[in-house]
Amino acid sequence: MRQLVLDDIIQRIFSTVGFSRGSDEQWQSAPKQCRQWQEVYDLLHGLPPETRAAKASSLYWPHIWLSVQRESWEEIKTLHTDGNEADIVDIKEELEGDWQLEYPYEIDWFRAAFELVGGTLYFSLLPRESCLLLKLDQYLVSGPLDLDDEEVRQGFEDYTDWATTALRQELERLLDGSDAYRDALEQRLPKRERYGKLRRQDFWEVASDTEHFLRDELTQEDVARFIAISDGLTGDIALRDLTLNDFLRFCAICYEGAGYDFIGLTPRDQYLAKADGRHDGLLDITPTSSQALRDWFSVGQRGGHPWEIVRGGNTTHISLFLSQYDEGYKLLLEGSAQSRGAETIRIALALWRHNIPFELFQADHLKRMADGEDWIGVVPHYFGLAPRYCEEFFPKEDRIHEFMSVLSLEEYPGLEQLVEWYPLERINLLAPSDLNSARNFNKTNKSD
Repeated sequence: MRQLVLDDIIQRIFSTVGFSRGSDEQWQSAPKQCRQWQEVYDLLHGLPPETRAAKASSLYWPHIWLSVQRESWEEIKTLHTDGNEADIVDIKEELEGDWQLEYPYEIDWFRAAFELVGGTLYFSLLPRESCLLLKLDQYLVSGPLDLDDEEVRQGFEDYTDWATTALRQELERLLDGSDAYRDALEQRLPKRERYGKLRRQDFWEVASDTEHFLRDELTQEDVARFIAISDGLTGDIALRDLTLNDFLRFCAICYEGAGYDFIGLTPRDQYLAKADGRHDGLLDITPTSSQALRDWFSVGQRGGHPWEIVRGGNTTHISLFLSQYDEGYKLLLEGSAQSRGAETIRIALALWRHNIPFELFQADHLKRMADGEDWIGVVPHYFGLAPRYCEEFFPKEDRIHEFMSVLSLEEYPGLEQLVEWYPLERINLLAPSDLNSARNFNKTNKSD
Protein backbone atom coordinates (compact mmCIF):
# COMPACT_ATOMS: atom_id res chain seq x y z
CA MET A 1 0.00 0.00 0.00
CA ARG A 2 1.22 3.48 -0.92
CA GLN A 3 0.17 6.91 0.37
CA LEU A 4 -1.87 8.11 -2.60
CA VAL A 5 -3.62 4.76 -3.00
CA LEU A 6 -4.42 4.60 0.72
CA ASP A 7 -5.86 8.11 0.68
CA ASP A 8 -7.97 7.23 -2.33
CA ILE A 9 -9.34 4.14 -0.57
CA ILE A 10 -10.08 6.04 2.65
CA GLN A 11 -11.93 8.77 0.78
CA ARG A 12 -13.86 6.15 -1.15
CA ILE A 13 -15.03 3.94 1.71
CA PHE A 14 -15.33 6.53 4.47
CA SER A 15 -17.46 8.93 2.48
CA THR A 16 -18.81 10.75 5.56
CA VAL A 17 -15.87 12.66 7.03
CA GLY A 18 -15.99 13.04 10.78
CA PHE A 19 -18.26 10.02 11.32
CA SER A 20 -19.56 10.06 14.90
CA ARG A 21 -19.19 6.71 16.58
CA GLY A 22 -22.42 5.12 17.69
CA SER A 23 -24.71 7.41 15.66
CA ASP A 24 -26.84 6.17 12.78
CA GLU A 25 -25.20 2.73 12.81
CA GLN A 26 -26.04 0.47 9.90
CA TRP A 27 -24.56 -2.99 10.37
CA GLN A 28 -23.48 -4.90 7.29
CA SER A 29 -22.26 -8.45 6.87
CA ALA A 30 -18.55 -8.94 6.08
CA PRO A 31 -17.48 -12.45 7.23
CA LYS A 32 -14.09 -12.56 5.50
CA GLN A 33 -13.01 -9.15 6.73
CA CYS A 34 -14.25 -9.82 10.27
CA ARG A 35 -12.11 -12.97 10.39
CA GLN A 36 -9.11 -10.86 9.39
CA TRP A 37 -9.85 -8.31 12.13
CA GLN A 38 -10.37 -11.16 14.59
CA GLU A 39 -6.76 -12.24 14.05
CA VAL A 40 -5.62 -8.73 14.97
CA TYR A 41 -7.93 -8.64 17.99
CA ASP A 42 -6.53 -11.98 19.17
CA LEU A 43 -3.02 -10.51 19.16
CA LEU A 44 -4.24 -7.45 21.07
CA HIS A 45 -4.97 -9.78 23.98
CA GLY A 46 -1.23 -9.85 24.58
CA LEU A 47 -1.40 -6.20 25.65
CA PRO A 48 -3.24 -5.34 28.87
CA PRO A 49 -6.01 -2.82 28.09
CA GLU A 50 -6.76 0.18 30.28
CA THR A 51 -9.87 2.08 31.32
CA ARG A 52 -10.32 5.82 31.53
CA ALA A 53 -12.25 7.71 34.15
CA ALA A 54 -14.45 9.48 31.60
CA LYS A 55 -15.48 6.15 30.03
CA ALA A 56 -15.14 3.50 32.68
CA SER A 57 -17.13 1.01 30.61
CA SER A 58 -14.64 1.13 27.71
CA LEU A 59 -11.33 -0.66 27.25
CA TYR A 60 -8.43 0.96 25.39
CA TRP A 61 -5.21 -0.45 23.97
CA PRO A 62 -1.97 1.43 23.26
CA HIS A 63 -1.70 2.98 19.80
CA ILE A 64 0.14 0.90 17.22
CA TRP A 65 2.26 2.80 14.71
CA LEU A 66 1.92 1.98 11.00
CA SER A 67 4.06 3.41 8.21
CA VAL A 68 3.15 3.91 4.55
CA GLN A 69 5.67 4.51 1.78
CA ARG A 70 5.08 7.28 -0.75
CA GLU A 71 4.61 6.33 -4.40
CA SER A 72 7.63 6.67 -6.63
CA TRP A 73 7.49 9.16 -9.47
CA GLU A 74 7.17 6.25 -11.90
CA GLU A 75 4.12 5.01 -9.99
CA ILE A 76 2.58 8.49 -10.02
CA LYS A 77 3.01 8.74 -13.79
CA THR A 78 1.39 5.36 -14.24
CA LEU A 79 -1.57 6.26 -12.04
CA HIS A 80 -2.22 9.51 -13.96
CA THR A 81 -1.45 8.48 -17.53
CA ASP A 82 -2.04 4.73 -17.68
CA GLY A 83 1.63 4.33 -18.51
CA ASN A 84 1.59 6.50 -21.63
CA GLU A 85 4.73 8.66 -21.31
CA ALA A 86 3.56 11.04 -24.06
CA ASP A 87 0.50 12.04 -22.01
CA ILE A 88 2.63 13.49 -19.22
CA VAL A 89 5.03 15.73 -21.13
CA ASP A 90 2.92 18.89 -20.91
CA ILE A 91 1.84 18.43 -17.28
CA LYS A 92 5.00 16.88 -15.79
CA GLU A 93 6.18 19.94 -13.86
CA GLU A 94 2.73 20.77 -12.49
CA LEU A 95 1.92 17.16 -11.62
CA GLU A 96 5.26 16.54 -9.93
CA GLY A 97 4.92 19.74 -7.91
CA ASP A 98 1.39 18.89 -6.77
CA TRP A 99 2.43 15.36 -5.84
CA GLN A 100 5.34 16.52 -3.70
CA LEU A 101 3.23 19.23 -2.07
CA GLU A 102 0.42 16.83 -1.23
CA TYR A 103 2.74 14.03 -0.11
CA PRO A 104 5.89 15.71 1.20
CA TYR A 105 7.23 12.75 3.17
CA GLU A 106 8.80 9.57 1.83
CA ILE A 107 7.17 7.70 4.71
CA ASP A 108 3.88 8.68 6.33
CA TRP A 109 2.93 7.48 9.80
CA PHE A 110 -0.41 6.58 11.34
CA ARG A 111 -1.56 5.51 14.80
CA ALA A 112 -3.96 2.59 14.96
CA ALA A 113 -6.34 3.00 17.92
CA PHE A 114 -8.60 0.33 19.39
CA GLU A 115 -11.46 0.72 21.87
CA LEU A 116 -13.88 -1.94 23.08
CA VAL A 117 -17.34 -0.76 24.13
CA GLY A 118 -19.66 -3.57 25.14
CA GLY A 119 -19.33 -6.10 22.36
CA THR A 120 -18.25 -3.58 19.73
CA LEU A 121 -14.64 -3.00 18.71
CA TYR A 122 -13.83 0.47 17.38
CA PHE A 123 -10.84 0.92 15.09
CA SER A 124 -9.52 4.34 14.09
CA LEU A 125 -6.57 5.27 11.90
CA LEU A 126 -5.27 8.55 13.31
CA PRO A 127 -5.02 11.32 12.31
CA ARG A 128 -7.34 10.35 9.45
CA GLU A 129 -11.08 10.90 9.91
CA SER A 130 -11.96 7.22 9.64
CA CYS A 131 -13.56 4.85 12.11
CA LEU A 132 -14.73 1.25 11.79
CA LEU A 133 -17.14 -0.49 14.15
CA LEU A 134 -16.83 -4.26 14.34
CA LYS A 135 -18.99 -6.95 15.92
CA LEU A 136 -16.59 -9.75 15.25
CA ASP A 137 -18.65 -12.59 16.72
CA GLN A 138 -21.51 -11.69 14.38
CA TYR A 139 -19.35 -10.88 11.33
CA LEU A 140 -20.82 -7.36 11.21
CA VAL A 141 -19.19 -4.02 10.39
CA SER A 142 -20.49 -0.48 10.55
CA GLY A 143 -19.26 2.96 9.63
CA PRO A 144 -19.85 5.53 6.89
CA LEU A 145 -19.48 2.92 4.16
CA ASP A 146 -21.96 1.27 1.80
CA LEU A 147 -20.87 -2.29 1.08
CA ASP A 148 -23.64 -2.72 -1.46
CA ASP A 149 -21.62 -0.43 -3.70
CA GLU A 150 -19.12 -2.64 -5.53
CA GLU A 151 -16.42 0.03 -5.65
CA VAL A 152 -16.77 0.72 -1.92
CA ARG A 153 -16.76 -2.99 -1.07
CA GLN A 154 -13.57 -3.54 -3.09
CA GLY A 155 -11.97 -0.56 -1.35
CA PHE A 156 -13.00 -1.93 2.05
CA GLU A 157 -11.49 -5.30 1.22
CA ASP A 158 -8.23 -3.66 0.12
CA TYR A 159 -8.19 -1.47 3.23
CA THR A 160 -8.77 -4.46 5.50
CA ASP A 161 -6.09 -6.53 3.74
CA TRP A 162 -3.54 -3.77 4.23
CA ALA A 163 -4.49 -2.73 7.78
CA THR A 164 -4.80 -6.22 9.25
CA THR A 165 -1.60 -7.45 7.63
CA ALA A 166 0.38 -4.42 8.81
CA LEU A 167 -1.10 -4.63 12.31
CA ARG A 168 -0.37 -8.34 12.67
CA GLN A 169 3.25 -7.73 11.68
CA GLU A 170 3.66 -4.87 14.16
CA LEU A 171 1.91 -6.71 16.98
CA GLU A 172 4.03 -9.82 16.46
CA ARG A 173 7.19 -7.69 16.68
CA LEU A 174 5.86 -5.98 19.78
CA LEU A 175 4.93 -9.23 21.49
CA ASP A 176 8.44 -10.54 20.85
CA GLY A 177 9.85 -7.80 23.08
CA SER A 178 8.28 -4.53 24.14
CA ASP A 179 11.46 -2.65 25.05
CA ALA A 180 13.36 -3.72 21.94
CA TYR A 181 10.35 -2.81 19.81
CA ARG A 182 10.14 0.66 21.37
CA ASP A 183 13.88 1.24 20.97
CA ALA A 184 13.66 0.38 17.28
CA LEU A 185 10.61 2.61 16.84
CA GLU A 186 12.41 5.48 18.59
CA GLN A 187 15.03 5.29 15.82
CA ARG A 188 12.53 5.08 12.98
CA LEU A 189 9.83 7.55 13.98
CA PRO A 190 10.58 11.07 12.69
CA LYS A 191 10.47 14.12 14.93
CA ARG A 192 7.42 15.47 13.11
CA GLU A 193 5.33 12.74 14.79
CA ARG A 194 6.67 13.36 18.28
CA TYR A 195 5.94 15.52 21.32
CA GLY A 196 8.64 17.63 22.89
CA LYS A 197 9.25 20.66 25.06
CA LEU A 198 11.33 23.77 24.50
CA ARG A 199 12.52 26.36 27.02
CA ARG A 200 11.09 29.77 26.19
CA GLN A 201 14.50 31.35 26.87
CA ASP A 202 16.07 29.07 24.25
CA PHE A 203 13.41 30.11 21.77
CA TRP A 204 14.13 33.79 22.47
CA GLU A 205 17.85 33.32 21.93
CA VAL A 206 17.61 31.33 18.69
CA ALA A 207 14.74 33.38 17.22
CA SER A 208 16.22 36.67 18.43
CA ASP A 209 14.95 38.65 15.43
CA THR A 210 11.35 37.47 15.93
CA GLU A 211 8.87 39.51 17.97
CA HIS A 212 8.24 37.97 21.37
CA PHE A 213 5.43 39.60 23.32
CA LEU A 214 6.77 38.89 26.78
CA ARG A 215 10.40 39.66 26.03
CA ASP A 216 9.77 42.78 23.94
CA GLU A 217 6.83 44.37 25.79
CA LEU A 218 8.17 44.26 29.33
CA THR A 219 11.11 46.14 30.81
CA GLN A 220 13.62 44.32 32.97
CA GLU A 221 12.30 46.38 35.88
CA ASP A 222 8.75 45.15 35.17
CA VAL A 223 9.91 41.54 35.11
CA ALA A 224 11.93 41.84 38.29
CA ARG A 225 9.11 43.56 40.17
CA PHE A 226 6.50 41.09 38.98
CA ILE A 227 8.62 38.07 39.95
CA ALA A 228 9.10 39.62 43.39
CA ILE A 229 5.38 40.13 44.07
CA SER A 230 3.74 37.27 42.15
CA ASP A 231 3.72 34.75 44.99
CA GLY A 232 1.73 37.19 47.14
CA LEU A 233 -1.09 37.77 44.63
CA THR A 234 -3.54 35.44 46.36
CA GLY A 235 -6.60 37.63 46.84
CA ASP A 236 -6.93 36.67 50.49
CA ILE A 237 -8.31 40.07 51.49
CA ALA A 238 -11.99 40.70 50.70
CA LEU A 239 -13.30 43.99 49.33
CA ARG A 240 -16.42 45.34 51.10
CA ASP A 241 -19.41 47.42 50.04
CA LEU A 242 -18.40 47.78 46.41
CA THR A 243 -20.41 49.61 43.78
CA LEU A 244 -20.41 49.43 40.01
CA ASN A 245 -18.30 52.59 39.96
CA ASP A 246 -15.70 50.84 42.12
CA PHE A 247 -15.47 47.98 39.64
CA LEU A 248 -15.20 50.38 36.71
CA ARG A 249 -12.43 52.23 38.58
CA PHE A 250 -10.56 48.94 38.93
CA CYS A 251 -10.96 48.41 35.18
CA ALA A 252 -9.61 51.90 34.46
CA ILE A 253 -6.52 51.12 36.55
CA CYS A 254 -6.08 47.93 34.50
CA TYR A 255 -6.38 49.80 31.20
CA GLU A 256 -3.85 52.41 32.30
CA GLY A 257 -1.45 49.69 33.43
CA ALA A 258 -1.80 47.86 30.12
CA GLY A 259 -0.85 51.06 28.30
CA TYR A 260 -4.12 51.78 26.47
CA ASP A 261 -4.57 55.38 25.34
CA PHE A 262 -7.82 56.34 27.06
CA ILE A 263 -7.02 59.95 27.97
CA GLY A 264 -10.20 61.91 28.58
CA LEU A 265 -12.53 58.89 28.78
CA THR A 266 -14.48 58.04 31.90
CA PRO A 267 -14.00 54.59 33.43
CA ARG A 268 -17.41 53.60 32.06
CA ASP A 269 -16.49 54.70 28.51
CA GLN A 270 -13.15 52.89 28.79
CA TYR A 271 -14.97 49.70 29.71
CA LEU A 272 -17.39 50.15 26.79
CA ALA A 273 -14.45 50.65 24.41
CA LYS A 274 -12.42 47.62 25.46
CA ALA A 275 -14.67 45.04 27.12
CA ASP A 276 -16.60 42.21 25.47
CA GLY A 277 -19.88 44.14 25.49
CA ARG A 278 -22.16 41.39 26.86
CA HIS A 279 -22.34 42.90 30.33
CA ASP A 280 -25.46 41.02 31.51
CA GLY A 281 -27.17 44.23 32.64
CA LEU A 282 -24.29 45.17 34.93
CA LEU A 283 -24.00 48.65 33.40
CA ASP A 284 -27.73 49.25 33.88
CA ILE A 285 -27.67 49.25 37.69
CA THR A 286 -27.31 52.35 39.85
CA PRO A 287 -23.54 52.96 39.68
CA THR A 288 -23.16 54.43 43.17
CA SER A 289 -25.28 51.90 45.09
CA SER A 290 -23.67 48.95 46.88
CA GLN A 291 -27.14 47.43 47.33
CA ALA A 292 -27.74 47.59 43.57
CA LEU A 293 -24.58 45.52 42.98
CA ARG A 294 -25.66 42.97 45.63
CA ASP A 295 -29.09 42.74 44.02
CA TRP A 296 -27.52 42.23 40.59
CA PHE A 297 -25.47 39.33 41.95
CA SER A 298 -28.54 37.78 43.57
CA VAL A 299 -30.12 37.23 40.14
CA GLY A 300 -27.17 35.08 39.05
CA GLN A 301 -25.23 34.88 35.82
CA ARG A 302 -27.24 35.26 32.61
CA GLY A 303 -24.78 33.90 30.06
CA GLY A 304 -22.89 37.10 29.24
CA HIS A 305 -19.26 38.11 29.71
CA PRO A 306 -19.34 41.07 32.10
CA TRP A 307 -15.87 40.31 33.44
CA GLU A 308 -14.12 40.10 30.06
CA ILE A 309 -12.57 43.54 30.32
CA VAL A 310 -10.32 43.06 27.28
CA ARG A 311 -12.13 41.18 24.57
CA GLY A 312 -10.43 38.45 22.58
CA GLY A 313 -10.72 34.82 21.53
CA ASN A 314 -11.29 31.79 23.72
CA THR A 315 -7.73 31.94 25.03
CA THR A 316 -6.66 35.49 24.20
CA HIS A 317 -8.95 37.68 26.31
CA ILE A 318 -8.26 39.24 29.72
CA SER A 319 -10.82 38.99 32.51
CA LEU A 320 -11.21 40.71 35.85
CA PHE A 321 -13.69 38.53 37.71
CA LEU A 322 -15.65 40.00 40.62
CA SER A 323 -16.96 37.24 42.90
CA GLN A 324 -19.31 37.73 45.82
CA TYR A 325 -18.60 36.26 49.25
CA ASP A 326 -20.43 36.57 52.58
CA GLU A 327 -17.87 39.06 53.80
CA GLY A 328 -17.68 41.03 50.54
CA TYR A 329 -16.09 40.58 47.12
CA LYS A 330 -12.88 39.25 45.64
CA LEU A 331 -11.11 40.07 42.39
CA LEU A 332 -9.48 37.51 40.10
CA LEU A 333 -7.31 38.62 37.19
CA GLU A 334 -6.94 36.12 34.35
CA GLY A 335 -5.02 36.40 31.08
CA SER A 336 -2.27 33.85 30.63
CA ALA A 337 -2.02 33.55 26.82
CA GLN A 338 1.52 34.36 25.70
CA SER A 339 0.19 37.03 23.32
CA ARG A 340 -1.56 38.70 26.26
CA GLY A 341 0.93 37.83 29.00
CA ALA A 342 2.76 41.17 28.98
CA GLU A 343 -0.52 43.12 29.22
CA THR A 344 -1.71 40.93 32.09
CA ILE A 345 1.56 41.41 33.97
CA ARG A 346 1.42 45.19 33.54
CA ILE A 347 -2.21 45.13 34.74
CA ALA A 348 -1.20 43.08 37.78
CA LEU A 349 1.55 45.59 38.59
CA ALA A 350 -0.90 48.49 38.28
CA LEU A 351 -3.43 46.90 40.64
CA TRP A 352 -0.62 46.12 43.09
CA ARG A 353 0.64 49.72 43.01
CA HIS A 354 -2.88 50.94 43.84
CA ASN A 355 -3.05 48.56 46.83
CA ILE A 356 -6.07 46.72 45.42
CA PRO A 357 -6.15 43.12 46.69
CA PHE A 358 -6.64 40.57 43.92
CA GLU A 359 -5.72 37.05 42.94
CA LEU A 360 -3.74 36.41 39.77
CA PHE A 361 -4.77 33.24 37.95
CA GLN A 362 -1.76 31.08 36.98
CA ALA A 363 0.60 33.55 38.62
CA ASP A 364 3.41 30.99 38.69
CA HIS A 365 2.96 30.28 34.99
CA LEU A 366 3.13 33.99 34.14
CA LYS A 367 6.21 34.38 36.34
CA ARG A 368 8.01 31.58 34.54
CA MET A 369 6.91 32.98 31.17
CA ALA A 370 8.26 36.44 32.02
CA ASP A 371 11.57 34.94 33.08
CA GLY A 372 11.72 32.67 30.02
CA GLU A 373 11.94 29.59 32.24
CA ASP A 374 8.67 27.89 31.28
CA TRP A 375 8.27 25.17 28.68
CA ILE A 376 6.63 25.51 25.27
CA GLY A 377 5.04 22.27 24.15
CA VAL A 378 6.05 21.03 20.68
CA VAL A 379 3.28 19.04 19.01
CA PRO A 380 3.23 16.82 15.88
CA HIS A 381 2.63 18.24 12.43
CA TYR A 382 -1.00 17.13 12.16
CA PHE A 383 -2.06 19.66 14.83
CA GLY A 384 -1.52 22.45 12.28
CA LEU A 385 0.58 25.59 12.57
CA ALA A 386 -1.45 27.23 15.38
CA PRO A 387 -2.10 24.45 17.92
CA ARG A 388 -4.29 25.05 20.98
CA TYR A 389 -5.81 23.07 23.83
CA CYS A 390 -3.06 20.44 23.87
CA GLU A 391 -2.48 20.28 27.64
CA GLU A 392 -3.70 16.67 27.86
CA PHE A 393 -0.77 15.44 25.76
CA PHE A 394 1.90 16.65 28.19
CA PRO A 395 2.85 15.63 31.74
CA LYS A 396 1.13 17.81 34.32
CA GLU A 397 4.39 18.36 36.17
CA ASP A 398 5.81 20.23 33.17
CA ARG A 399 3.02 22.83 33.45
CA ILE A 400 2.80 23.47 29.71
CA HIS A 401 0.13 25.90 28.53
CA GLU A 402 1.52 27.14 25.23
CA PHE A 403 2.25 25.12 22.11
CA MET A 404 4.01 25.30 18.79
CA SER A 405 4.01 22.98 15.79
CA VAL A 406 7.07 20.90 15.07
CA LEU A 407 6.84 22.40 11.57
CA SER A 408 7.61 25.84 13.04
CA LEU A 409 11.04 24.58 14.12
CA GLU A 410 12.08 24.56 10.48
CA GLU A 411 12.00 28.37 10.46
CA TYR A 412 14.80 28.61 13.01
CA PRO A 413 18.00 26.63 12.30
CA GLY A 414 19.40 25.14 15.46
CA LEU A 415 16.13 25.22 17.39
CA GLU A 416 15.22 21.55 16.93
CA GLN A 417 18.38 20.37 18.70
CA LEU A 418 17.29 22.32 21.81
CA VAL A 419 13.97 20.49 22.03
CA GLU A 420 13.71 17.80 24.70
CA TRP A 421 11.73 15.03 23.05
CA TYR A 422 9.47 12.87 25.16
CA PRO A 423 10.13 9.12 24.97
CA LEU A 424 7.55 6.99 23.26
CA GLU A 425 4.92 5.36 25.40
CA ARG A 426 6.14 2.16 27.02
CA ILE A 427 3.77 -0.66 26.12
CA ASN A 428 3.57 -3.31 28.79
CA LEU A 429 2.98 -6.95 27.93
CA LEU A 430 1.10 -9.57 29.85
CA ALA A 431 2.94 -11.98 32.10
CA PRO A 432 4.78 -14.72 30.14
CA SER A 433 2.19 -17.39 30.93
CA ASP A 434 -0.68 -15.11 29.93
CA LEU A 435 1.24 -13.95 26.87
CA ASN A 436 1.65 -17.51 25.62
CA SER A 437 -2.07 -18.03 26.08
CA ALA A 438 -2.77 -14.85 24.14
CA ARG A 439 -0.53 -15.93 21.25
CA ASN A 440 -2.42 -19.20 21.00
CA PHE A 441 -5.80 -17.55 21.49
CA ASN A 442 -6.70 -17.56 17.81
CA LYS A 443 -5.95 -21.28 17.48
CA THR A 444 -8.58 -22.31 20.04
CA ASN A 445 -11.15 -19.54 19.65
CA LYS A 446 -11.42 -19.11 15.89
CA SER A 447 -14.85 -18.72 14.34
CA ASP A 448 -15.58 -20.87 11.32
